[in-house]
Amino acid sequence: MINYLKNILHRLALSSYYLYQRVKCKFLGLYFVPPNYAFFNNLLYGGVAIDVGVGDNPDFTLFIINKYNIESFMVDPTHKHMDKLREFEKQNSLVHYLPLALGAKNEEKMFYESQSNVSGSLRKDHINIQNDSLIAYNVQVITLNKLLQLCNNKSIAVMKIDIEGEEYEFVKSVTKNELHRIRQFIIEFHHGIIKNYSIEDTLQAIKVIEDQGMKSIIYNGRDCLFYWE
Repeated sequence: MINYLKNILHRLALSSYYLYQRVKCKFLGLYFVPPNYAFFNNLLYGGVAIDVGVGDNPDFTLFIINKYNIESFMVDPTHKHMDKLREFEKQNSLVHYLPLALGAKNEEKMFYESQSNVSGSLRKDHINIQNDSLIAYNVQVITLNKLLQLCNNKSIAVMKIDIEGEEYEFVKSVTKNELHRIRQFIIEFHHGIIKNYSIEDTLQAIKVIEDQGMKSIIYNGRDCLFYWE
């Protein structure tokens, strides 16, 4: 009974936290784009965009290039998405496709591609990887610094990161100098989807970036916007 009450209180505390963040978002004037993107509209003009973890639908990149007419780099190592992303790149002069993975180190690493879900992962403890039929192959993983070099060291107006659990190690590797080159970025955190990570791990990862000087807003319980004031 005591554990049950503790669990209820914990959930109520988290719900209150998320509600507070949503109110804070509206107060700060965030611009929302379905299905789950939020950013400061006034920071999007000039610079380039980076969309990491595109999947089979480059919706974020498409929105950015259509509304803001800025150059965008798509980053995704998944083999089954490559033809579609290359075709999208051919049809859009502002778009560049990089068939790479983002992580904490520049290295080759095994990638696990789900045969039934859009998202694969570098991590074996991802729920899709544990439950789905898979194919596995090596992909090139690059650091944030290397990615910024591949984007010609241009100013980054916005960056979206959806790397299916690898974000927890990635966050530990970023430096203040690298972050200062990005006006704002969105990270989707995968607590619960990755067996070994909880909401507490997500809050700790957020604090790592906040300690570098960026502000943060969790606006839906999983996606977090980081920005410079």
